[in-house]
Amino acid sequence: MITERLVLEQENNSELIRLHLARYEFAKGFVSGKKVLDVACGSGYGSAILKEAGAAKVIGLDISSDTIKYASAHFQNRGIEFVVENAEDLSSYRDFDVIVSFETIEHLQHPETFLLEITRALTPNGILIISTPQHEKTRFGNPNNPFHVREWTLEEFETLLSKDFNLLNVYGQYGFGKKWFPYSRTVQRLFCRALFPERLANIDSYPVLAQPPRFKVFQLDLAYMVIVCAAKN
Repeated sequence: MITERLVLEQENNSELIRLHLARYEFAKGFVSGKKVLDVACGSGYGSAILKEAGAAKVIGLDISSDTIKYASAHFQNRGIEFVVENAEDLSSYRDFDVIVSFETIEHLQHPETFLLEITRALTPNGILIISTPQHEKTRFGNPNNPFHVREWTLEEFETLLSKDFNLLNVYGQYGFGKKWFPYSRTVQRLFCRALFPERLANIDSYPVLAQPPRFKVFQLDLAYMVIVCAAKN
């Protein structure tokens, strides 16, 4: 069983699919002609997107053997390799131009170890493209998602990354917040569909943006942080 991983062919939540695909569509702009490591590649669709975007070579890693079997069966072809590997031990991987790691770090017991491993696997001029959900305040401070060990606010995440990396650009994916109609993003979406259908289509595609979208009528909150950074030399 593949848990906490998106399988496009089996997923009924179209919003979740759009969120994940938008991040890989963003990463396509960085990989042409590059050697790419996709850490926590899941079912492999993202690694395939990066290869199709012109990456010279893509290696997808995931700790789940079932997930890697699925990825290999559905997406492995010339220039893509899938390997069972722990994200906190990348000692076998070196000289990558680009490392992509989406929705990984919040699952790890030792995020600092993971980031240090990333710095060792990059070339001197290589970059990391990393994403994680923005932490939402909860009653006891723990993540709502039971698969997540730790979540960060944007400021906290920037501080964590800054220990080992120079932050090149900070982006985000934005969605409806809970402030206008308490606990009801659905109500806001219904109003937006009735009044601003074109704007809703753009919001629901969850583009990776350098600045928050301007929309005075509704409150749009940072949902996911996407940061491009380079290891400190």
